[in-house]
Amino acid sequence: MDVQESVLRQIRSICQHGREQYLLGYYRKARIHYIEAQKLALTLSIANVAELDCQIEHLRFDILLDISATFREQCQFDEALKYDDEAETLARKIDDSLRIAKCLDNKGRINTVKGLYQQALT
Repeated sequence: MDVQESVLRQIRSICQHGREQYLLGYYRKARIHYIEAQKLALTLSIANVAELDCQIEHLRFDILLDISATFREQCQFDEALKYDDEAETLARKIDDSLRIAKCLDNKGRINTVKGLYQQALT
């Protein structure tokens, strides 16, 4: 196993710890894990490891959307939308329609919680 694959495994492990905290309702703790994972993913992305680019970009997307969800659950909607927008930009960059749909769904959830039902539908 090379270094990049080892780092990918480490990123996934950190994300798993974040998900566990999220499911327990510890959103700030979850976010700390996600941000740590995001920093590692960015390091790999900057290293420009071509054979891992797709995996890294997918991981970065998932992490950004997870961070957005932690803010959404704490009713910090501006921050949630900021990370959602970043995730959507990345999804459009890699031309991933499923991930774009996840971003739009997340925006709909945010607008629903805010009581902006018409915006949630668009």
